Amino acid sequence: MNSTIPKTKLPWLSLALLGILLILTPYATTFAPHGAYYVGQVLQKPDSPDSLYPLRVVLVLFGLVATVVTFAEFLRLLRHGGSRLATAAMSFAAFFASAVVGWRLFPYWVMGVYQVGIGAFPQRDQDPKSMIPMTWIGEFWRLPVLFLILLCYVVLPGLAVLAGVLLWKRQFTAAGITAGCTGIALMFMRAFSPDYMAWLMD
Repeated sequence: MNSTIPKTKLPWLSLALLGILLILTPYATTFAPHGAYYVGQVLQKPDSPDSLYPLRVVLVLFGLVATVVTFAEFLRLLRHGGSRLATAAMSFAAFFASAVVGWRLFPYWVMGVYQVGIGAFPQRDQDPKSMIPMTWIGEFWRLPVLFLILLCYVVLPGLAVLAGVLLWKRQFTAAGITAGCTGIALMFMRAFSPDYMAWLMD
């Protein structure tokens, strides 16, 4: 009796969305902060015009939606995937990387907090509760970010081990995708977000 080996299903949609997020990242990090700021006791005018707000909305919304869609694809592939370990590892790694970039960092970058953090603009009140996406969904945005940070200590080493297992099983494509997405998540958890926790907990 012939047995067939289940074919590994690639998370194409998640990888495409993650790719778009990464392509948009250099642009997202250039956004100037919005709103007035003080130099001493003098109130200064905003650095960026209000006309940027619709673009901020589009980019933040895309980051959130991309994260939700990649999570949905992970659940779908987990249920209907062929080679379970490879499919689960790749799709979860792509989701996790998308969450780090799209859910955690896009609002921080697009609202101009990053530019203040690197010293390109003067310090100002940047309460996340007064910014999108918290003005849309409140703690439903911030709590997952905090959970994401805690998960990193378990998830990223676990994904690295899974990538090694897949490599040992000679599933090179799955190992490469899992390792690549894990590296992206690690890099963006540690870089391009100065004073992130101080801002998040403001």
